[in-house]
Amino acid sequence: MSLDLENPIIKTAYIEALLNAKEFGGLPNTKAVIGKVMAKHPEARAEAKKVKELIENIISTEFPKSGEEIEETLQKIDPNALKEKEKIRKQKKAETEKSKSELVELPNAEIGKFVGRYAPDPSKYPHLGHAINYRINRMYADKYQGIVNLRFDDTNPKKVKPEYYEAIKEGLLWANAKWDNEYRASDHMEEFYTSARKLIRKELLYICNCDNETVKKNRNEGVECECRNKSTDVNLKEFEEMVAGKVKENMAVVRLRGDMKANNSVMRDPILFRILHAKHPLHERYYYLWPLYDYESAYMDFKLGTTHIIRSSEFGTMREELQSLLIEAFGGKKPTFFSYGRYNIVGCPTKGRVIRELVETGVVTGWDDIRLVTIQGLKKRGIQPEVITDLIREKGTTPRSTTIAWSDLVKFNRIHLTPKSRHFFAVRKPFVIYVQNAPKREVELPYIPENKKKGYRKIHTKDSFYIDFQDKSYFKPGNTIRLKDLYNITVKSVDEKSGIRICTYAESQEITAKIPKIQWVPTQTAKEGLLIVPDLLEPSKGKINKKSLKKVRFKGEHNLLSISQDEIVHLERIGFARLHIENQEIKGHLVHP
Repeated sequence: MSLDLENPIIKTAYIEALLNAKEFGGLPNTKAVIGKVMAKHPEARAEAKKVKELIENIISTEFPKSGEEIEETLQKIDPNALKEKEKIRKQKKAETEKSKSELVELPNAEIGKFVGRYAPDPSKYPHLGHAINYRINRMYADKYQGIVNLRFDDTNPKKVKPEYYEAIKEGLLWANAKWDNEYRASDHMEEFYTSARKLIRKELLYICNCDNETVKKNRNEGVECECRNKSTDVNLKEFEEMVAGKVKENMAVVRLRGDMKANNSVMRDPILFRILHAKHPLHERYYYLWPLYDYESAYMDFKLGTTHIIRSSEFGTMREELQSLLIEAFGGKKPTFFSYGRYNIVGCPTKGRVIRELVETGVVTGWDDIRLVTIQGLKKRGIQPEVITDLIREKGTTPRSTTIAWSDLVKFNRIHLTPKSRHFFAVRKPFVIYVQNAPKREVELPYIPENKKKGYRKIHTKDSFYIDFQDKSYFKPGNTIRLKDLYNITVKSVDEKSGIRICTYAESQEITAKIPKIQWVPTQTAKEGLLIVPDLLEPSKGKINKKSLKKVRFKGEHNLLSISQDEIVHLERIGFARLHIENQEIKGHLVHP
């Protein structure tokens, strides 16, 4: 080696080049190596050009070609370099994970003064994305010792349905997102009217009689509507006619006198009230004039003293300006808007319109179909509510968007189910084996191997067993197989035509890693089972798999008859399943493997 490794700068440059190549593969990144050298040898900054030439020379003439050579060279010149690099890597990873698991500090949040809100629209059933938002708001409220108000944004009487209110509340409780106070925006219609009258008198609002196309065209082109020039008295008179139901739908709206030249198109005289001649399902009184979301939300945030509005970045920031203006016009203080990165959920649709169509066309059985990520569907499937918090802590509340796949839910759900789900033997699409010279046995196995205090179950065996179809390949004459937790058998003969497999009790009962261990169920006491196995409903974006449910028959051990209704159990070799008993047959669905 021609390099002068006695020179500390040259040695550092060589080591850092080797480490960079080891970590990222290929040739080292010159800029990255220069940065490392300058950090360790500040005196070299004055000779930056020479250091750059040195590193380029090292890479082009003195550099090992393979990963093995790189590692050998590092071991020769600095055996601790790799260990130190790995230590730093692990430390950074731990710090990253810790930063994710901790909630990002909220601007302007004070202990004891935090007021957040859940603001669901009761026109559909909530899904996983809503559950995450609910839980994030609750976590922040707990962090700052504040409160969260549940506020139903229910000022579109044509869309809201009574069942959605209860479904949302059930979803909140399931997601561990309790609320401190509950409100319905539709209960405050008179307040909306009173506040609107005040803003009309302040000349902030006006009544517009233009048709929808004209309003849209003028807003796009930044053209002011002639209706802006109406006097306050005329606006108030027309407003009262709208409230009284004397104006037909689409004949008039209430708009903000905004800025028609604003870069933010939301501020171009937005519509804040519209006429809807529809009865609200929760109100006896018939209202004709209803506030749109921006007005209703701003007024309720003003009324309830909301300090922080926490939501996914998919909502954008354009409406923040409008809502802030309205809150201040009502006499309130502008809240702090905080957006976390969007959680993109893959494998299943989340848009209410899409799910509603799937329900109506019979592709799914309902909003609680176990293939959906609606809260109802997740709950019915067997997903544990703690998974919501796990996802938030892993994915974080940073501005960066992240993806949630079904495997993410499975990973965390398995953690919560494993210590509490009872184990049972079961085999799918079974075939039969006979064991000659088989001793009769009574085996006692723990219901939960990780927690044997939860009790044991007994299984009696004779000389024939059901075996899972996936284990057929092990049954070749001469092979030795371990019947899990029982004994070894040797395959004697296989009749492919009849499917009969004759085995014999093995001479050696030694348990070794080479002997495959397989699941079994005694034929004499086996119980029939039918398992519904769900697959991804939307395996690729926009493509619905209409055949994402299949049925699988299985044979299970007789102890399965002890399960309680809808108990989630661990069917060994199959996975976690939610089961019930129907006419002595075990039925249910797979939660996940």
